[in-house]
Amino acid sequence: MLPRTILLLFLAYPSEVHAHQIDCSEGGRYTYEIAFCKQRILIGLENQLSATLSKKEIDDLNQVSKRVCSVAFESVKQGSIYPIAIQSCMQRITSVVLDVIEGGMKGTGKCF
Repeated sequence: MLPRTILLLFLAYPSEVHAHQIDCSEGGRYTYEIAFCKQRILIGLENQLSATLSKKEIDDLNQVSKRVCSVAFESVKQGSIYPIAIQSCMQRITSVVLDVIEGGMKGTGKCF
């Protein structure tokens, strides 16, 4: 039973095990690599937002973004791309928020 549990943990978190081997310069080759790279980008955006927003505001933004994106991608919820679709959607929303914070009402135009 224990080896099976270890195997399941390994399969559930492969990006954690091989993080140093994943090249995100092209977005990743496999599903878990793509998800890892998307998460890395999202963390970077959150770090940029932390210069302006509090931790609670960033957490609130993440909650709302995840909720909105979950509704938007309800049709692929059972598919293997669902987590990647959610991360991509959250990344776009966070990018727009950062763009507006940096550029005011018109934004900087970097995210479009």
